Amino acid sequence: GQNPGGSVTKFFIQYEDQHHYWRQWGTVHHPQQAVRTAKHQARNTKRRWRVVNEDGALLDLFSP
Repeated sequence: GQNPGGSVTKFFIQYEDQHHYWRQWGTVHHPQQAVRTAKHQARNTKRRWRVVNEDGALLDLFSP
């Protein structure tokens, strides 16, 4: 949906640390880019990565 003021939706890339907390890693405006990045990072870092939207809804989750 549209945001007030016509701003672009943000997608947050997060990873799970060793204490099982989700940490913010980055913000992008394109869901495909967020998913690609999270998938790549999960492989490289051997951690779980996820993509959430501004409402905190889970869009994708990757395990190494």
